[in-house]
This record gives sequence, C-alpha cells and structure tokens, in this order.
Amino acid sequence: MSKLDLSVFFFRGSNLSGVNLNGARLFRADFTNANLSGASLDRVMALETGFFDANLTSASFIKATLL
Repeated sequence: MSKLDLSVFFFRGSNLSGVNLNGARLFRADFTNANLSGASLDRVMALETGFFDANLTSASFIKATLL
C-alpha cells in the first residue's frame, strides 16, 4: 500500500500491523483505534489525520510529515 493516495479513508479499528504505507498520502484519513504496530509510515504526508488511541508500537515515521 506504499505510495497510494489514501486520503479521507476510514481505517477505524482496522488491523494494519506490519503494513507498508511508505510514501502514502493520508490527508484527513482516520486511524482511530487501529492497530499499526510494526507498520512502516516513512515519508507519509499525514495532514489532519487522526491516530487517536491507535497502537503505534514500533511503527516507523522516518521523514514523515505529520500536521
């Protein structure tokens, strides 16, 4: 799922552990209560994106833009 435009997608409660989202566009995406443990979110553009109560254990955000 790397380099995809996932803007305005709702991933609430999803199990995305270990997923590769490198370089994805996540404008206004919603990851509330999602499991992103071990996920790779390097170089993502996450603008107005919600990670409320998400499991981000060992997730990678190298050079990510989080606004």
